Amino acid sequence: MKRLGAVLFVFCGTIACAGDSDDLQSPDAAVRLKTVQRLMVPGPIDPALTGALVDRLREDPVPAVRLAAAYALGNAKPPQKLALAALVDVLGDTDELASVRRGAADSLGKLAKGSRRAAAALERAANDPALTAEAVEALVALGADDQAKAFLAHREEKVRSRAATAYFKTGGAGVLALGLSSDDPEVRKKTVMSLNGRDQRRNTWSDADVAALRAAAAHPDPFVRSGVTQQLTKLNETGPLVPILLEGLSSADADVRSASVTALTVAGSGVVKYIPELIAAIDRAESPDTKQLLILALGGAGEGAKPALPKLFELLGDGTPGTRLTALRALTKAGVADPAETVKRVKPLAADRDLGVRMAVNEVIAAVGTSAADTAEQLRSKDLNVAVKALPSVSRLGEDGVVLIPDLLALNARFPPPRPNTVSNNPSVSGIIAAMGPKAVPALLDGLKGADAKARQLCFGALERMELDALPALTELRKGLGDEDPLVRTLCATALAHLGYRAREAVPDLIKAMATYPDLTQAGNAILVIGGVTGDDAKKVFELAQAPGTPLVRRYRIYAVGGTDVKEGGAVLDAIERGFGPNEQGLREAAEFARKRFNPAQVFTEQLAGVVAGPSPHSSARHAMQLDLWPDARKSLAIQLAKRLDDTNVYVQVELIRCLVWMGADAVPSLPAVEKLLTSPDEAVRLAAKQALKRIKP
Repeated sequence: MKRLGAVLFVFCGTIACAGDSDDLQSPDAAVRLKTVQRLMVPGPIDPALTGALVDRLREDPVPAVRLAAAYALGNAKPPQKLALAALVDVLGDTDELASVRRGAADSLGKLAKGSRRAAAALERAANDPALTAEAVEALVALGADDQAKAFLAHREEKVRSRAATAYFKTGGAGVLALGLSSDDPEVRKKTVMSLNGRDQRRNTWSDADVAALRAAAAHPDPFVRSGVTQQLTKLNETGPLVPILLEGLSSADADVRSASVTALTVAGSGVVKYIPELIAAIDRAESPDTKQLLILALGGAGEGAKPALPKLFELLGDGTPGTRLTALRALTKAGVADPAETVKRVKPLAADRDLGVRMAVNEVIAAVGTSAADTAEQLRSKDLNVAVKALPSVSRLGEDGVVLIPDLLALNARFPPPRPNTVSNNPSVSGIIAAMGPKAVPALLDGLKGADAKARQLCFGALERMELDALPALTELRKGLGDEDPLVRTLCATALAHLGYRAREAVPDLIKAMATYPDLTQAGNAILVIGGVTGDDAKKVFELAQAPGTPLVRRYRIYAVGGTDVKEGGAVLDAIERGFGPNEQGLREAAEFARKRFNPAQVFTEQLAGVVAGPSPHSSARHAMQLDLWPDARKSLAIQLAKRLDDTNVYVQVELIRCLVWMGADAVPSLPAVEKLLTSPDEAVRLAAKQALKRIKP
């Protein structure tokens, strides 16, 4: 057979190289080895090569070729009896090299699921310490879990040790619990050591795994106890174990003491019931490091930290700067239990001789401050970092933060411009203002009166992000379509699109902008969304849609036709489509998209389906609310929005709450579902729910 270089051929999902069959029989060992090694690459191999690979495994005089063949046969799927028989024979051949037999065990684990003969062969092989690890892993892979477990109690210590390493590496159900509860110290040690090799993201650990770790958190073996506690700390799963961790502070083992105190710092609200015990531990702590970690743990009580505040306030007067600093950091969380008193107590430390302490005072005020006056003081700080850290306080004020909009505009002016061709990483001040709701509109309109381009961009950006809340600014948004700043024009067109049918009086302005600024594609999209375009306005839209232009400009002008009457607009789209060339598929799609808008009921049905079962229900709801909905449609939309409030994505929850606010009286039946979110663990969700309950009036 003629060899065609290194060209790969794919037949029926398998990979082979022309000439592989001949090369596997080549008298040149280097050729045979190179061919077999290529077949080791994960992926199904041509079944016709199985016989030749079996010959290499059984008969080749070169060990490296036999080794490669043993692993390559693991790709022979579906498994053939010929391959399984050869692998079983080689695995049991005590005259064969251990490395080749290990390769055979590995391939049996891939091919022999459910095979009793293979399981028996692997059991026999696992008694040999040189093969134990691979044989045990293969037993688990082919479903013989009980046979694999048996080797954890093997009479030979070396076999037990290697079996434990292999078994716990598989990560199967119940593996962790079995290893941690073993009577064999070596098995327990291997289990603990295997923890570091696992993915540390919480979503990769099953609830059973976490339960097994918690069950071993008080294990009498210090190595197990400290290792398990460290792992639970990495997973932020120490909250339910506070009594055990407090007891661990007195352990005779240094590793247990260290792991316990560190674990307490991530126990969060789990410490609330044990505040007196934590305070006692702080008082008797001998090491400054231990004391500071315990102070941080006390702060983790958060909203439940009121009994801890006297102690934290007392520590603010400690003679050690490190202790004062740590107490302040704890108050960034614990201070929410009594924000006014916390701010009062930390303010005197703004004159502390230690720079770190002075900086931390600002962090506390930014984190817990609820007074607009305190927050304004932070926003006006000469230190930009201090000012930026006050932004979360502004968010917590909600609509009461509108008095701070001038300060926010001033802060935005201080942000450095982004480097060329990079995205700005400055905080989103416009988003914070937008969350204040319609009460922010007057202040934003005042901000638009200035000549500063950066301030105007921020104000229009906030109005764009306010979506339906920006309706009171409709007049200014219409004016903005003629602004000399391209970004302002884009923001205004997008904001008008968010308003949907409510912005119909802006249609003439959008048509003019679409004609004057061809690159303002958002204007065409806004006309499509707003709809109801008739008379002379419709004629102008038709003229623009049929005028020459770049493909992008034409696409959005064609979109605009979807905002007109179905009869006239449909006829215009027919005429436009007849003029499309063979390479203008994008424009055909634009025309089809525009046609869909002629049927509002169909659009609503599609968007409602997105609310019911889509990944972005809030986005679908926004699109639905751009339509002039009839009463039954509004009622259905509000009901489905409320049902999706249990979404696990915090951002989605916040956005769904905003949508319910815009539903107004139709959202009143949803108030009980919104009230439940007042106890959400996420502050943003709680704030959104609180604001919504103020705005949705029964």
